[in-house]
Amino acid sequence: MGVEAKSAMEAGLLVSDEIVNRIVAERLSAADCAFGFILDGYPRNTVQAKVFDTHLSSV
Repeated sequence: MGVEAKSAMEAGLLVSDEIVNRIVAERLSAADCAFGFILDGYPRNTVQAKVFDTHLSSV
């Protein structure tokens, strides 16, 4: 995922919602996020917000 994100950013593009959502979900499942986390710049659109809401509902 990181390589795909890096390629998009180096090309001056936004990283796709699919990749960003997977990265965020993976990161939030880490032990150090168990008691809270701060997000900056995410979600950036309604698609990401809906996926994030679904993820939070399943936790």
